[in-house]
Amino acid sequence: MKTNKDIFSLPSEWISEESKQIVQSCREIVEKEIFPVRDTLDEDWKDHKLYEPLLKKLMLDFGWQCAPWPKEYGGFELDTITYNLCQEEMNRGDSGLATAADCGNWAFLPILAPKPNEVLIKKFAPLACQTDKLFIGCAAITDERSGSDVENIDGTHGKYISTTAVLDGDEWVINGHKLWPTNSGGVADLFAVFCTTNPGVEDDESFAIIYVPADTPGVKQGEAVLRDLASHPSTARFISTKLARHFIADDPPEQVIDRLSKVFPQSGGDCVFPNSTSFSTTLLATIHCIISLSVDSFSFNSSIELYFS
Repeated sequence: MKTNKDIFSLPSEWISEESKQIVQSCREIVEKEIFPVRDTLDEDWKDHKLYEPLLKKLMLDFGWQCAPWPKEYGGFELDTITYNLCQEEMNRGDSGLATAADCGNWAFLPILAPKPNEVLIKKFAPLACQTDKLFIGCAAITDERSGSDVENIDGTHGKYISTTAVLDGDEWVINGHKLWPTNSGGVADLFAVFCTTNPGVEDDESFAIIYVPADTPGVKQGEAVLRDLASHPSTARFISTKLARHFIADDPPEQVIDRLSKVFPQSGGDCVFPNSTSFSTTLLATIHCIISLSVDSFSFNSSIELYFS
């Protein structure tokens, strides 16, 4: 059996000549474009001065954006082996960039084979198979309690999905908050929102994936969500409790925490203790501290009527 560990992770006999050419093209882009800058990509988390051009190289120049879509719509309809070999090459360059590229397509897989949704394919395929403009998807899955296995068909059957969808006339009204979905924070054009139509019930039939355009009113991403979080009463009380414990006692008087919790949002984060000892912890600093941990967060409070899978 012939193998080439440097080029492919599978026996050569399993890979067609066409697949080898596709994977080699991917490898050339990775080595030419990603290798020289991959040590600096982590520092580009906010501005995307390096990230966005590289994503375009993969999605548009290489054609990864077209990879999973049917040929009749202009897609490549790549087989599983070729697709995964290309993913290996991208990960060899940078795993974060590879994840972003793959998740850009992954959000659409529920409407493709083996059970294609022709209505949604006809709507999204022309956008995804463009060669001059990014069309990035985001699989919005993780909830606070249910984690990334939100449906959990072998256990909780969607009981703990906290993002809900309620039919109001001919629109689905979605409410919820998703954590760290790849390509959120301003990258994605469309969200595949994993949600439930019957919260708190073990019912697989209540599980839904609703496609929500990123510019839908009520959708908040990244810093917008974090600003809401930073100004929330629970945040004021949490920070006030921490500060009171640091400056007063391990078990500070409840009235001190109550007063600080009221002053915090009114002053934008500048708090004064009852004994006139002052300190400043700005709301902006709070936001930046949270952002430094993660900007991949967003929430929904919106209506959408077209995109249901």
